[in-house]
Amino acid sequence: MSERQPIVVDTNIVFSALLRTQSSFADILLGTENRFFVCEQVVIELFKLKEKSV
Repeated sequence: MSERQPIVVDTNIVFSALLRTQSSFADILLGTENRFFVCEQVVIELFKLKEKSV
């Protein structure tokens, strides 16, 4: 069994997938068993946006 390669995801791709859940980006990010990696700044921005929406 081959191990899946980790995939580094650009910040713009992450936000595009979150904003347009009916996109191919969202399907790939949210609907697969792949391992995705993002920079720390993406996580920080997500928490900032979460706080604004609450």
